[in-house]
Amino acid sequence: GFGPRPGDIQQVKKLGLKAYINQQLHPETLKDAAVSAKTAGYEALKLTGLDIAEMERNVQMNNARLIQLQSKVAQRSMAQTDTPPPQQAQNQGQGILETLRNATPDERKQLQEGQLARQKVNEAGSQLVMNKLVRAVESEKQLQEVLVDFWSNHFNIDATKVRAAKVIDEEQAIRPHVLGKFKGLLSASAHSAAMMLYLDNAQSVAAQPERTQTDSRRPQFSFAQVRQGAERGLAPAVQMMARVREIAKNQNITEEQAFERLSGQGMPNRPALAQRQKQGLNENYAREVMELHTLGVDGGYTQKDVTELARCLTGWGVRGGRYGGEFEFHAGLHDRNEKEVLGVKFPAGGGQEEGEKMLEVLANHPATIKSISTKLCRRFVSDT
Repeated sequence: GFGPRPGDIQQVKKLGLKAYINQQLHPETLKDAAVSAKTAGYEALKLTGLDIAEMERNVQMNNARLIQLQSKVAQRSMAQTDTPPPQQAQNQGQGILETLRNATPDERKQLQEGQLARQKVNEAGSQLVMNKLVRAVESEKQLQEVLVDFWSNHFNIDATKVRAAKVIDEEQAIRPHVLGKFKGLLSASAHSAAMMLYLDNAQSVAAQPERTQTDSRRPQFSFAQVRQGAERGLAPAVQMMARVREIAKNQNITEEQAFERLSGQGMPNRPALAQRQKQGLNENYAREVMELHTLGVDGGYTQKDVTELARCLTGWGVRGGRYGGEFEFHAGLHDRNEKEVLGVKFPAGGGQEEGEKMLEVLANHPATIKSISTKLCRRFVSDT
């Protein structure tokens, strides 16, 4: 654990060491009511991938709005005072304050909405940190909390890069799997939107990705997700569903058919897709998954294996934009040529199953078994 609190040693002696260890190996048997009560108000821990994408989209929209308003206010101020524009503010905070002072009430309201959007994303990160701290200090499930910390560091993600997406990684990819099989934990991490964003695999595409009509028209969200978002009051989803219902009524079709037609009119972020195509193959995740997550730095792989694994993982990305919270495989961006990784051969024409197969190979590789076991022994037994 993270160390005994006053009274813990006496309690373990009374319970018996074997019974205590058995409890720790089965944390579901421990109610931990006090900790549950303290963390119940952390709304960020309940976020879905759709929520994350909505939050981040609002931040990006409001950032663009802020820049436009700052320019508009500065030009108006210059016209009214007939003086040259002021020097650029020394920092963003000063620039916002200057804009607020000279903005109209409606403009001020828009700026405040932008501030709230950014605050919501920041609060998500703060609640993730506080949840970890409260559980580490007070939880009865000490082994589980140590393992959450251990595996979060092993599958490291910098939250300052992926922002709110890290919350879902910690709560859905790491925490549920810490007492399961390593293969399940590795797979959950590989299917984490935060991991795909952090190590840039969401940008990794085949040298000449296929662009079928189906792929280019793929909506960022399904009809069910947008409808659910509208029911929860998420603004872009509400606007989308209003347009869907209008089309359905005018064209005498179902709402789902209207959604499909509307999606084909440009709902996907095509410029972003084109940008990803220009960037080509990215080896960051492929290298890290072998060097740090599985085989280890002396695991016997070569640079060719890294490149070939990266090709297997092309198309592994995220749904919902740059900071989306859900994993998604994009078949049209996958390298469909033949490959060979660590002696495993894949014929041409493959898809997501190539990456899935290699995760299984890596999880069961002798070098992985040695590397992970050694790391666990260092944490729970001794550095030597």
